[in-house]
Amino acid sequence: MTTIEDARRYREQEGLVGKGGVVVFFHGEIRGWVNRLRNPEHWQPAGIEVDE
Repeated sequence: MTTIEDARRYREQEGLVGKGGVVVFFHGEIRGWVNRLRNPEHWQPAGIEVDE
């Protein structure tokens, strides 16, 4: 699976399709979803966010 496919599957499982936002990955694992990225000082380097 690719990161994009994993994010799409996560959105489907969590009922987030069509809600925008980003699926957050860290070290190759999904860490959650947020409606928008804010407070950049709280994010870790090497994180990946996949927009809908």
